[in-house]
Amino acid sequence: MKLPSSTDVEKSLLGCMLLDRQALSHGIEQLAAYDFYDEANGIIFKALYELAQDKDNIDTTILRDYLEDKGSFIRVGGMDYLIDLGSQAINPKNAPDYIETIKKKSQRRKLISAAQEIIEFTKDTSKDLDVLEEAEKKIFSLSDENAHKGLVHVGAGLAEMMEHIEEASANPGGMRGLSTGFIELDLKTNGLQKGELVLVAARPSMGKSALALNMAQHAAIHDNKNVCVFSLEMGTLSLVFRLVASEYLINLSNILKGTLSPDETRKFVRGMGNLSEAPLYIDDTPGISIAQMRSKLRRHEAEHGPVDLVVVDYLQLMDGGGGENRQVEISGISRGLKALAKEFDCPVLALSQLSRSPETRGDKRPLLSDLRESGAIEQDADLVMFIYREDYYNKDTEFKNISEINIAKQRNGETGVVKLAWLGQHTKFADLHRE
Repeated sequence: MKLPSSTDVEKSLLGCMLLDRQALSHGIEQLAAYDFYDEANGIIFKALYELAQDKDNIDTTILRDYLEDKGSFIRVGGMDYLIDLGSQAINPKNAPDYIETIKKKSQRRKLISAAQEIIEFTKDTSKDLDVLEEAEKKIFSLSDENAHKGLVHVGAGLAEMMEHIEEASANPGGMRGLSTGFIELDLKTNGLQKGELVLVAARPSMGKSALALNMAQHAAIHDNKNVCVFSLEMGTLSLVFRLVASEYLINLSNILKGTLSPDETRKFVRGMGNLSEAPLYIDDTPGISIAQMRSKLRRHEAEHGPVDLVVVDYLQLMDGGGGENRQVEISGISRGLKALAKEFDCPVLALSQLSRSPETRGDKRPLLSDLRESGAIEQDADLVMFIYREDYYNKDTEFKNISEINIAKQRNGETGVVKLAWLGQHTKFADLHRE
């Protein structure tokens, strides 16, 4: 099979790069030697790339000497070939078009190669592989190669900032981010922001899964946002039980036992339509990795459109690849989640365990230093919220069923505490003034 290529275009670009500094800069910024189909052209491009690191002007003589030193001069066709390159460069202004053509041909060849590899490992039944997942990795790795952005002038950022200011002034009091579903929390955070990693951390039984699920269901059911929940601790059915209990104020225990009261049954039947039509998607794959999560999100976007919110419950249960100490693994996972937030331009809400340190203190309210296994979690997160319930530790407290949501870190906002009502029988948090 003849592979996509255009050796004449490759030669024309190399000629332009020899004659024009701007063409040289554009070429080495956007291409690599493996993008050239012709081996000689790839060798020459690599030589130009290396020469450009410390030379402002490169001509055929300098290039010839360099290739001779590398033992590649005869291999590329000698001086006749280098002179021919110069004759191919009719107009250096055409260099961007040449670059684009070479990139497209290279991408097609890589795609063909990936397809052939997919065919081969699909035939090979001796290996225990998730064929679809492996195939997606091959394809998506190609798009990753082209995902890197170049430097952006500050003017572009200023223009984007002005757009934001205009939108905000047109909607005074409106939120910039995705609503959490809680009035006071929205006022403190301005909502969950696109591209940010949001961390909810607590000791066991404080309700961190419930809080994240409450935010997810508000976004999907009430704001019609596209929400993906990765539940590594609970299965899909358990999450649906909790969703129904919190959304329709049905006692979770009655749902689990199948002993709904007539009133609870009516609530459930009336609300079934809203819940079943909400754009809320759950994946309960245990021990999922960042790469698997990225693959699933990309497939989801292709089928259902842009993702508005990703929830991960919880990050310490994710697969960090093994082979290193757990602290290094967790650091890699937190960096990966932050990268997903930026790549999919949506907030990633991740839950995290805390160390046992709060249990050893008189005041058991969590601190940033309590984040378990890695300080990198704190560094990567844009927003960190801790959950604390006084009545969990002190049964005689006057503050029963009240949770403190401590905003311990907010990269672009204030810190502070928001108090919410905790309705344990419904696995639901609520604004205090509503209850």
